[in-house]
Amino acid sequence: MKNQNLSKEFEQKLFSLLETKADEVAFVAPQNMGSLTIWYKKMTAPLKSAPWKIFLPLSFVIALFMELLLGRWSLKIVSVLQSAF
Repeated sequence: MKNQNLSKEFEQKLFSLLETKADEVAFVAPQNMGSLTIWYKKMTAPLKSAPWKIFLPLSFVIALFMELLLGRWSLKIVSVLQSAF
């Protein structure tokens, strides 16, 4: 019986300690970028919901641009980077 009381007291103390720590960690101040805040919120909203809709076409455009700009060198650069990582 005594061990159960100690266990319950320990659980309550641990829970209250973890609850205060969680409150400290979970509170994040809102982003404020001055006059750019409105644009920041408009730009990041689609990235949070579906980032692949932006990154997939963007990566295609970058790859196409690299191919046009570097030609056959882009293939060699990609091969070297792929073997290095």
